[in-house]
Amino acid sequence: MVASAVILVTSLLIFITNKTVFIRRGIELVQSYDEVVRVLSFPKPEDFEYYREPLFKLPYYISYTVYNEKENKTLVSNDPFIPLILPVTQKPRIYFEKNYFSDGNLKILYYARNYKLVDLGDVKIIIAVYIDSDYFSKLFPVIPYVMIPALLFILIISFLISFSITRRTIQPVIRITSEAKSRSISDIDKALPVSKRDDEIDQLAKTFNELFVQIKKDFERERQFSSDVSHELKTPLSVISGQTNLLLRWGKENPEQLETSLNSIKAETKSMQAIIENLLKISRYESGRLKPEISSFKVSELFETLKKEFLSIENIEKTSPLTINCRINEEIILESDFDMLHQIFTAFISNSIKYAASEKGLEIELAAEKEEGKIVLSEADNGPGFKGDEVFKVFDRFYMGDQARTRELKNKSSGLGLSIAKTMSQALGAEIYASNKEEGGAKLTLIL
Repeated sequence: MVASAVILVTSLLIFITNKTVFIRRGIELVQSYDEVVRVLSFPKPEDFEYYREPLFKLPYYISYTVYNEKENKTLVSNDPFIPLILPVTQKPRIYFEKNYFSDGNLKILYYARNYKLVDLGDVKIIIAVYIDSDYFSKLFPVIPYVMIPALLFILIISFLISFSITRRTIQPVIRITSEAKSRSISDIDKALPVSKRDDEIDQLAKTFNELFVQIKKDFERERQFSSDVSHELKTPLSVISGQTNLLLRWGKENPEQLETSLNSIKAETKSMQAIIENLLKISRYESGRLKPEISSFKVSELFETLKKEFLSIENIEKTSPLTINCRINEEIILESDFDMLHQIFTAFISNSIKYAASEKGLEIELAAEKEEGKIVLSEADNGPGFKGDEVFKVFDRFYMGDQARTRELKNKSSGLGLSIAKTMSQALGAEIYASNKEEGGAKLTLIL
């Protein structure tokens, strides 16, 4: 394809150059005709040979003839071989006659016009140039025979060089492709080979390596998630199945057993329903189907709403004493999703109530402040705080802490509250993390 393009461009260049030379020769013939007319316009002398000297100014390769057709007489000429039968033309034309000379053909580019002299009447002025003897005309037919072999040789050399360079360049890509095809999910995070050149191929390999690592992490996370879901749903299903068997055996005759089994089935069903609803909620946020609805509101409005809701719940359920304090250094206006932030802090406060509540009472502080152009919202309690590396696990799905793996606590929590909070914070473009206060107690922070 490249060779065809080069040959096409070369042929086009030769054609344009040949055409340009032909046009320039034609212009030169017309100018020579005008010069002959100018000389013939002088007062007529006794002998037409008088005109020869002025006509010497024409280029040496220009042939001219002034012919009187009425008297069939050549008045003046510098080439007796110019045919006098050439037709009159309005622009330069090519004339060819085979075997005109004893040793060859005649091929000329000529320009012929009639001109009226005062005494002799009409004469034919013929201006011509021999194409076969013209240097450029001889050169152009030879050019293709010289250039085409040279171009073919250059193209072959270029092809061999390009093939060698391409082969060396594409070899790393072939190696990367082969390595990538051989990957399975068990060794997908194994790094592809990278040279030390740090070129585009290396950048491609590094990008694939990063992608493979991320795929491995996502796969492991999804596998763990599936395992956790199976584990979390297995227990309530086992309880429901067991209680159903009890009902089938003794529940009909034992009202006390009937009520106990039905309450147990109801609790387990509620737990399963909460797990499924929370998983669907996480899925919707992660897939982008639920997007934040941005509005303008005060942080104090958010905190006061949360405070009223949880204090009213505490009064109804008569749980351990609960105190919620709000600390806002200055009034802060947020441009965010009120409902999402409400759900995030609902998860924060619920987590504190489940894990930090005691007979002595639970104190929760909701705080908001501005730091270096960011808005920091936090929820802290006076409970035991996070133990060990729990601060890195509390946002994992179904994580409830080692000390909380009791049936009583699992009936209160699905282990998805903080995981949902993290998913929502990502939808808001916020940062979320857990920590312990210096004086004791857990702290959950959201940075907008």
